[in-house]
Amino acid sequence: MQNNPFVSWLIPVTKNEIWLVRCLNSIKNQTYTNWEANIIFNNLSNDNEYNHIIQSYFEDSRFKFFFTKKKGITAALNYGLKKSKGKFIARLDADDYAHSNRLEKQIKFIDHDLIFTNVFYVNNKQKIIGKSKIPSNYIFQYNYTNKIPHPSILIKKQSLVEVGGYDGNDVCQDLRTWEKIIKNNYKIHFMNDYLTYMMIDEGRITGSKESRYQASIFYFQKFKKNKNLLTLFAFCRNYFKYLIK
Repeated sequence: MQNNPFVSWLIPVTKNEIWLVRCLNSIKNQTYTNWEANIIFNNLSNDNEYNHIIQSYFEDSRFKFFFTKKKGITAALNYGLKKSKGKFIARLDADDYAHSNRLEKQIKFIDHDLIFTNVFYVNNKQKIIGKSKIPSNYIFQYNYTNKIPHPSILIKKQSLVEVGGYDGNDVCQDLRTWEKIIKNNYKIHFMNDYLTYMMIDEGRITGSKESRYQASIFYFQKFKKNKNLLTLFAFCRNYFKYLIK
Protein backbone atom coordinates (compact mmCIF):
# COMPACT_ATOMS: atom_id res chain seq x y z
CA MET A 1 0.00 0.00 0.00
CA GLN A 2 2.87 2.36 0.82
CA ASN A 3 4.12 2.02 -2.80
CA ASN A 4 0.97 3.80 -3.95
CA PRO A 5 0.08 6.12 -1.04
CA PHE A 6 -3.01 8.29 -1.28
CA VAL A 7 -1.69 10.89 1.18
CA SER A 8 1.84 12.28 1.56
CA TRP A 9 2.71 14.00 4.81
CA LEU A 10 5.23 16.85 4.56
CA ILE A 11 7.29 17.57 7.67
CA PRO A 12 10.22 19.99 7.29
CA VAL A 13 12.92 19.92 9.97
CA THR A 14 15.14 22.99 10.02
CA LYS A 15 16.54 22.97 13.54
CA ASN A 16 16.91 20.76 16.60
CA GLU A 17 13.32 19.61 16.96
CA ILE A 18 12.92 17.88 20.31
CA TRP A 19 9.27 17.13 19.50
CA LEU A 20 9.86 15.31 16.22
CA VAL A 21 9.23 11.82 17.66
CA ARG A 22 5.87 12.96 19.04
CA CYS A 23 4.97 14.33 15.59
CA LEU A 24 5.97 11.13 13.79
CA ASN A 25 4.19 8.89 16.29
CA SER A 26 0.97 10.84 15.74
CA ILE A 27 1.29 10.02 12.05
CA LYS A 28 2.12 6.38 12.70
CA ASN A 29 -0.99 6.08 14.89
CA GLN A 30 -3.40 7.33 12.22
CA THR A 31 -6.49 5.16 11.81
CA TYR A 32 -6.23 5.76 8.05
CA THR A 33 -3.10 3.95 6.91
CA ASN A 34 -2.57 4.56 3.17
CA TRP A 35 0.01 7.31 3.55
CA GLU A 36 3.70 8.07 3.32
CA ALA A 37 5.54 10.53 5.53
CA ASN A 38 8.25 12.65 3.90
CA ILE A 39 10.52 14.18 6.52
CA ILE A 40 12.84 16.78 5.01
CA PHE A 41 15.93 17.73 7.00
CA ASN A 42 17.25 20.88 5.40
CA ASN A 43 20.46 22.80 5.89
CA LEU A 44 21.37 21.05 9.15
CA SER A 45 24.79 21.69 10.63
CA ASN A 46 25.12 17.97 11.41
CA ASP A 47 23.25 15.49 9.21
CA ASN A 48 23.92 12.68 11.71
CA GLU A 49 22.14 14.19 14.69
CA TYR A 50 18.83 12.51 13.79
CA ASN A 51 20.22 9.05 13.03
CA HIS A 52 18.75 7.56 16.20
CA ILE A 53 15.27 8.77 15.19
CA ILE A 54 15.61 7.55 11.61
CA GLN A 55 16.70 4.10 12.83
CA SER A 56 13.67 3.81 15.11
CA TYR A 57 11.32 4.14 12.09
CA PHE A 58 13.44 2.07 9.73
CA GLU A 59 11.10 -0.94 9.74
CA ASP A 60 8.11 1.14 8.62
CA SER A 61 8.80 1.88 4.94
CA ARG A 62 6.08 4.54 4.88
CA PHE A 63 8.53 6.91 6.59
CA LYS A 64 10.98 8.47 4.17
CA PHE A 65 13.81 10.76 5.25
CA PHE A 66 15.48 13.28 2.95
CA PHE A 67 18.39 15.64 3.42
CA THR A 68 18.83 18.83 1.43
CA LYS A 69 21.12 21.83 1.71
CA LYS A 70 18.46 24.16 0.38
CA LYS A 71 17.85 26.86 2.96
CA GLY A 72 14.52 27.57 4.60
CA ILE A 73 11.13 25.99 5.18
CA THR A 74 9.69 27.04 1.81
CA ALA A 75 12.53 25.32 -0.06
CA ALA A 76 12.13 22.21 2.10
CA LEU A 77 8.37 22.08 1.44
CA ASN A 78 8.79 22.38 -2.33
CA TYR A 79 11.55 19.76 -2.25
CA GLY A 80 9.23 17.43 -0.34
CA LEU A 81 6.36 18.21 -2.70
CA LYS A 82 8.43 16.94 -5.65
CA LYS A 83 9.27 13.75 -3.75
CA SER A 84 5.66 13.07 -2.76
CA LYS A 85 3.77 10.22 -4.43
CA GLY A 86 0.36 10.84 -2.85
CA LYS A 87 -2.59 12.51 -4.53
CA PHE A 88 -3.07 14.66 -1.43
CA ILE A 89 -0.59 16.47 0.80
CA ALA A 90 -1.03 16.65 4.58
CA ARG A 91 1.03 19.07 6.61
CA LEU A 92 2.57 19.14 10.05
CA ASP A 93 5.50 21.05 11.44
CA ALA A 94 7.97 18.99 13.45
CA ASP A 95 6.69 20.34 16.78
CA ASP A 96 2.99 19.77 15.95
CA TYR A 97 1.01 16.54 16.13
CA ALA A 98 -2.24 15.15 14.77
CA HIS A 99 -5.28 13.48 16.28
CA SER A 100 -5.33 9.78 15.40
CA ASN A 101 -8.42 10.06 13.19
CA ARG A 102 -7.44 13.27 11.41
CA LEU A 103 -6.88 11.71 7.98
CA GLU A 104 -9.85 9.37 8.32
CA LYS A 105 -12.09 12.40 8.76
CA GLN A 106 -10.45 14.69 6.22
CA ILE A 107 -10.46 12.24 3.30
CA LYS A 108 -14.26 12.22 3.40
CA PHE A 109 -14.07 15.61 1.68
CA ILE A 110 -11.57 14.88 -1.10
CA ASP A 111 -13.97 16.26 -3.69
CA HIS A 112 -12.43 19.56 -2.54
CA ASP A 113 -8.94 20.87 -3.29
CA LEU A 114 -8.14 22.13 0.19
CA ILE A 115 -9.54 20.78 3.45
CA PHE A 116 -8.61 22.35 6.78
CA THR A 117 -9.74 22.29 10.41
CA ASN A 118 -9.57 24.10 13.68
CA VAL A 119 -6.50 23.49 15.87
CA PHE A 120 -5.67 23.25 19.54
CA TYR A 121 -2.75 25.38 20.74
CA VAL A 122 -0.29 23.62 23.06
CA ASN A 123 2.75 24.86 24.97
CA ASN A 124 6.11 23.18 25.49
CA LYS A 125 4.69 21.36 28.50
CA GLN A 126 2.19 19.66 26.17
CA LYS A 127 -0.69 21.49 27.79
CA ILE A 128 -3.58 22.86 25.72
CA ILE A 129 -3.56 26.63 26.21
CA GLY A 130 -6.18 27.65 23.66
CA LYS A 131 -7.87 26.83 20.39
CA SER A 132 -8.66 28.47 17.07
CA LYS A 133 -12.15 29.72 16.33
CA ILE A 134 -12.45 29.87 12.56
CA PRO A 135 -15.52 31.83 11.40
CA SER A 136 -17.79 30.79 8.54
CA ASN A 137 -16.74 33.88 6.55
CA TYR A 138 -13.04 32.98 6.60
CA ILE A 139 -12.72 33.73 2.86
CA PHE A 140 -13.91 37.31 3.38
CA GLN A 141 -11.66 37.67 6.42
CA TYR A 142 -8.70 36.65 4.29
CA ASN A 143 -8.64 40.29 3.20
CA TYR A 144 -7.10 41.10 6.56
CA THR A 145 -6.15 37.90 8.41
CA ASN A 146 -5.15 34.31 7.72
CA LYS A 147 -7.71 31.90 9.16
CA ILE A 148 -6.33 28.72 7.55
CA PRO A 149 -3.98 26.95 10.02
CA HIS A 150 -1.20 25.51 7.88
CA PRO A 151 -0.54 22.39 10.02
CA SER A 152 -4.20 21.37 9.70
CA ILE A 153 -4.47 21.20 5.91
CA LEU A 154 -5.03 18.39 3.45
CA ILE A 155 -4.53 19.69 -0.08
CA LYS A 156 -4.71 18.08 -3.51
CA LYS A 157 -1.15 17.79 -4.79
CA GLN A 158 -2.08 18.67 -8.37
CA SER A 159 -3.80 21.87 -7.22
CA LEU A 160 -0.75 22.90 -5.20
CA VAL A 161 1.52 22.19 -8.18
CA GLU A 162 -0.76 24.16 -10.52
CA VAL A 163 -0.35 27.33 -8.44
CA GLY A 164 3.42 26.93 -8.43
CA GLY A 165 3.89 25.14 -5.12
CA TYR A 166 4.70 27.03 -1.96
CA ASP A 167 5.36 30.69 -2.56
CA GLY A 168 7.28 33.40 -0.79
CA ASN A 169 9.88 33.58 1.93
CA ASP A 170 10.45 31.22 4.84
CA VAL A 171 7.73 33.06 6.71
CA CYS A 172 4.20 33.63 5.43
CA GLN A 173 4.60 31.07 2.66
CA ASP A 174 1.15 29.76 3.57
CA LEU A 175 -0.36 33.26 3.37
CA ARG A 176 0.84 33.70 -0.21
CA THR A 177 -0.04 30.15 -1.22
CA TRP A 178 -3.63 30.27 0.08
CA GLU A 179 -4.02 33.60 -1.72
CA LYS A 180 -3.37 31.83 -5.02
CA ILE A 181 -5.71 28.96 -4.13
CA ILE A 182 -8.51 31.41 -3.30
CA LYS A 183 -7.95 33.67 -6.33
CA ASN A 184 -8.04 30.70 -8.70
CA ASN A 185 -11.35 29.47 -7.26
CA TYR A 186 -10.18 26.11 -6.03
CA LYS A 187 -12.72 24.31 -3.86
CA ILE A 188 -12.08 24.79 -0.13
CA HIS A 189 -13.77 22.98 2.73
CA PHE A 190 -13.54 23.93 6.41
CA MET A 191 -14.19 21.18 8.96
CA ASN A 192 -15.25 22.45 12.36
CA ASP A 193 -13.23 19.74 14.09
CA TYR A 194 -10.11 20.00 16.25
CA LEU A 195 -7.77 17.46 14.66
CA THR A 196 -4.33 19.07 15.03
CA TYR A 197 -2.29 20.23 18.00
CA MET A 198 -0.16 23.24 17.12
CA MET A 199 2.83 24.19 19.25
CA ILE A 200 3.01 27.81 20.37
CA ASP A 201 6.33 28.92 21.82
CA GLU A 202 8.89 31.69 21.54
CA GLY A 203 10.93 29.85 18.93
CA ARG A 204 8.13 29.41 16.42
CA ILE A 205 8.29 31.49 13.25
CA THR A 206 4.55 32.30 13.38
CA GLY A 207 4.16 35.66 15.14
CA SER A 208 7.89 36.48 14.96
CA LYS A 209 9.27 39.88 14.01
CA GLU A 210 10.20 38.65 10.53
CA SER A 211 6.75 37.10 9.97
CA ARG A 212 5.08 40.40 10.90
CA TYR A 213 7.31 42.24 8.45
CA GLN A 214 6.57 39.80 5.61
CA ALA A 215 2.85 39.87 6.42
CA SER A 216 2.86 43.68 6.29
CA ILE A 217 4.47 43.53 2.82
CA PHE A 218 1.90 40.97 1.68
CA TYR A 219 -1.06 43.06 2.84
CA PHE A 220 0.38 46.30 1.48
CA GLN A 221 0.77 44.73 -1.97
CA LYS A 222 -2.72 43.27 -1.68
CA PHE A 223 -4.16 46.67 -0.72
CA LYS A 224 -2.63 48.30 -3.81
CA LYS A 225 -4.71 45.87 -5.88
CA ASN A 226 -8.01 45.61 -3.99
CA LYS A 227 -8.17 49.06 -2.26
CA ASN A 228 -9.94 47.35 0.64
CA LEU A 229 -9.68 49.30 3.90
CA LEU A 230 -9.63 46.06 5.89
CA THR A 231 -6.51 45.06 3.96
CA LEU A 232 -4.97 48.43 4.75
CA PHE A 233 -5.81 47.82 8.41
CA ALA A 234 -4.05 44.43 8.23
CA PHE A 235 -0.95 46.11 6.83
CA CYS A 236 -0.94 48.72 9.61
CA ARG A 237 -1.54 46.13 12.33
CA ASN A 238 1.27 43.83 11.19
CA TYR A 239 3.71 46.67 10.57
CA PHE A 240 3.01 48.11 14.02
CA LYS A 241 3.62 44.69 15.62
CA TYR A 242 6.82 44.43 13.60
CA LEU A 243 8.01 47.78 14.95
CA ILE A 244 7.33 46.95 18.60
CA LYS A 245 8.76 43.37 18.54
